[in-house]
Amino acid sequence: MSNPPLVHSFYLFTILTIFPFSIFSCSIVAETDPFSPAVATWYGDSAGAGSDGGACGYGNDVRNPPFSAMVSAGNENIFKGGKGCGACYQVMCKEKSACSEIPIRVTITDECPGSCGNYGAPFHFDLSGTAFGVLAKPGQADLLRGEEFSILDIKGEKMC
Repeated sequence: MSNPPLVHSFYLFTILTIFPFSIFSCSIVAETDPFSPAVATWYGDSAGAGSDGGACGYGNDVRNPPFSAMVSAGNENIFKGGKGCGACYQVMCKEKSACSEIPIRVTITDECPGSCGNYGAPFHFDLSGTAFGVLAKPGQADLLRGEEFSILDIKGEKMC
């Protein structure tokens, strides 16, 4: 039993109209930015490791490899009542002239006090002074840490 020509036309029409949209939607997904909007501040010494281990209990180990002072406290969306301890994120800043625009990797080792200032972003990274400085272009870490830039709009992505 053969299909009438109208049925074949319908199948052809369906394939020709839906297929291009499926390709288009895939290209949109491929171009989306994996980074989420976030805010960064810094604490501790400008070239330090933030706190001594903080709420996650790592102690002075945050100064040594594998952390090497590239650590951060996180707001509740990051810290998650302690379940976020040890999670690593890529963060980067682009909006200030001193920003390197190169992502850095930080590990969550502490919880931000209170609401981390509640600057309106869903994620707040309170970076060690070392990590905050590494967000800067070479030679501009102190400028980035200055009062004018001490609160940065950044982007972050969970890596592990």
